[in-house]
Formats: sequence, C-alpha cells, structure tokens
Amino acid sequence: MNRVRERLYVIGSILFFLTVITVILVGLIQVRQTNETEARRSFETIVANIQSRWRDQPLPEASRGMTELFFSDNPYPAFVSVYSFDLGIDYLWARDDRFLGAAGIPDVPVPPVINMNRMVHQQYTRTFTLSNGERRIVTAVFPVLDRESVFPILRNSLVAILAFLVLLLAVTLAGIIRSGKSAAPTSADQNGDQATASVGVASSIGIDPSVDVDSPVGAAAGDTSLLVPEDNLRRRLTLELERAAIQEQDISVAMFSFSGGTAPPDTMNAKLVTSFFGFADLSFRFGRDNIVIVFPSTTLSDTLGQIERFQRYYWEERNRWNAPNGDFSCGVSSRNGRLVSGDRVIGECRAALKRADRSTGKIVGFQPDPQRYRAYLRGTTGVI
Repeated sequence: MNRVRERLYVIGSILFFLTVITVILVGLIQVRQTNETEARRSFETIVANIQSRWRDQPLPEASRGMTELFFSDNPYPAFVSVYSFDLGIDYLWARDDRFLGAAGIPDVPVPPVINMNRMVHQQYTRTFTLSNGERRIVTAVFPVLDRESVFPILRNSLVAILAFLVLLLAVTLAGIIRSGKSAAPTSADQNGDQATASVGVASSIGIDPSVDVDSPVGAAAGDTSLLVPEDNLRRRLTLELERAAIQEQDISVAMFSFSGGTAPPDTMNAKLVTSFFGFADLSFRFGRDNIVIVFPSTTLSDTLGQIERFQRYYWEERNRWNAPNGDFSCGVSSRNGRLVSGDRVIGECRAALKRADRSTGKIVGFQPDPQRYRAYLRGTTGVI
C-alpha cells in the first residue's frame, strides 16, 4: 500500500466516523425535539383532567383513578404531582422511587424534590385555581430520550460502521491481490513493496556520470544460476524506479567489481552478495566482472552503511577461501528526491565505481545535487 492510498484511507476513515458521530447527534436532537412536542401535548391533557377533577369533586375522590388517565395517552409521564405551597401535596405518583430521592414523600407542606436526568427527561409545570380560590401546582416529568427512541439510531450507525469496515477490508484485500498479480514476488515486495524514482542528475562530488568504466581485471561476477542476467537489468530497474516515484520513496543502486589474482571463484562472489543483502531477484550480472544490486526504499547513506558491513564480512570470508588478495570496489548512486532514468543511474554508478577503484576505501557514493541538475537541464535542453 503506497503513501497516497494510506492517506486516503486515513482521511476517508476520519471523515466517515465524523459523519457517523454527526448523524447520531443530529438524530438524538431530532428525536428529543419530537418527544418534547408529544410530551408537552400529553401534559396539557393531564392538566385539563386534573383541573376538571379538582374543581368538580371533593379532594379524596378527585385523586382516584388518576393513574389510569396517565396511560390513556402516549407518551405517558414518569412522575406527576399536585401540591400547594400552603397545604402541601394533594397527589403524587411516580413510576419508580428513583424520582423521589432518599427523602421520599415530605411530611411538611413543601414542594416534592424530583431527582431526574435532564438529558433524558423533561419537566413541565402548570398552575390552576380551584373554585374556592386556592391554587394548585401540577408538575410532570416525561422521558424524552428512552430506549425505544435511541435504539434505531444506534442500530443504524452500527450497521453503517460494520459495512464500512467490510468495504475497507475488501478494498485492502483487492489491492494486495492486484499488486501480487502485477509483479512477480521480489525482495522489494517482501520488504513492503518499497522503492522510488528520479530523473536527472547532478553530482556534488564532481563525477561525470557519462564516463564509462573499464572492466577491472579479476574473476567474473557470478554465474547465471545465482544472478539475474544483465538483459533484465534496465527493464527491471525502470519498473522499480517508476514504482518508487509513485510511492514517494528513495532507491539506491550499487555496482560491485571484484578483483584480485587469487580472488575466490566467481560463484562464491555471487553467492556471498546475494546471501548477505538478501536481494536475490534484484542482483544482476553486469558486463564481465560486475554485479549490480538494487536497494529499494533505501537512502544513499543507509546503502553505504550496508556495503561497509559487507566489506568487513567479505574480508573475513576471503581468508577462509585462502584468497587474501581478493577484494572489490563499489560505486553507489541514489534517487535523492529526483526523477531519474535507469540508464542515468547506471551511468552514475559506473562513474562512482571508477572513482572507488582509485580510492583507498574502495567504496564511493554518488551524491546527486538537484540544483546542479536543474542547471544542467537548463544548459542542455532549455527545460527547468
């Protein structure tokens, strides 16, 4: 999965979950508003019935049968009380004791204390006057967010989340299968399908990449069974560079030249290179004596570090072969944020290898300079 796809997945996932959260909140607000409207209508009906009973009947008879009136309309309340500040509570009904709190029903003429969650309940109050001039206060509490109202919203949101996760998994699996069919299994694929590309070149170490390198004297680089033939190098390197450019990653290429009159057999050189670096399908024969290795998703400095470790390892192994004079030179180049063709990178490696063959350390890296490359293009093609 390349970086662009990863970013799209992350951004898409964030937007999706933000949308789900927004839909849930909007749905809860709409349900609450609808339930509040219905609760207010039901409260008006309850107040009208209480006024009629309290005015037409004596107080003991007026409260009888009130509970049945609550359940005659929907929604029905969770708490109803009728009280006077002077005389106390005339009537009180609660669906359960949680609305009354620890104090329960007060014995003194004070309003009842109602315990409720204001997020899921709504309280309504209305005052009316009896025929003898006494005033009564009606208080009712209605649920405005209950399980029946909230469940459809949460259920639909959960279904949408599961569908999104299934779709995301299907797209990911399709991408993995498609990438597996589009290219043969390579060490670049095994390391996360990593690579990157560039075009154009300019050297910060002053090497002319167009200079050819004479083949050094020594044993051949390796046999066909261990190294990919040279005919496949440019095509494969071009594909790796194109893939690297799309994935915005770096890529390095190293060219080895083995030498020494008593150097180990060429098969051992090839075996040592492929076993140490692990890039069997990215290790190519080049010319008569050279080996080219492509390092996907690796910067120039990291590649040089690996080659230095390989150099120490090679020096230890050559003693086991009784070949103390066996050695190698190596030239390395990288994309370094440029867009560069495969032929250009090979030319840079050949130029670096020529410099490495004359140096003490035998390893030289070609460090591209994008500014000098732009100047080079400006002077040769008129294109910046």
